[in-house]
Amino acid sequence: MRFSVRQTINYILLLLTVFLMTSCSGNSLSEVSVEATADSNRSLPVALDLLFINDSALIPELTALSGPEWFAKKRQFMLNYQQQILLASLEVVPLSAMQAVSLPDGYKNAENVLMFVNYLAGDGQHVAELSNYKQLKIRLERERYQLLETSKE
Repeated sequence: MRFSVRQTINYILLLLTVFLMTSCSGNSLSEVSVEATADSNRSLPVALDLLFINDSALIPELTALSGPEWFAKKRQFMLNYQQQILLASLEVVPLSAMQAVSLPDGYKNAENVLMFVNYLAGDGQHVAELSNYKQLKIRLERERYQLLETSKE
């Protein structure tokens, strides 16, 4: 089977892309801060969990969960996967000024970072993938959250 020059170049580019994608695994997260508006979560405190996952085989199972499902099953997940998941857990009250989140030891080695928020409203229930953020600000609002990339000047 003979390949044209174009096919060979495309094949090499594909292999290079796959190599770069697999060699650049891990998260780039270095800082996380959280702030909450006065009416965040309909003026009630909200639980927020950051999961630093060392086994990407868990991702499909975890990303299928909503916020309330994660919090209902959290204890069992943490018992079953204590070697594969690091957790930063906090409860944020409405009208909280921006606060830095204390990240767990070894968080930099995690392959993926997910966030679950236990909102009352449906819009705030979905899981968020945070692995591609470097400096992240999480803004908790009435019925949803915003993820904002920040940079130091």
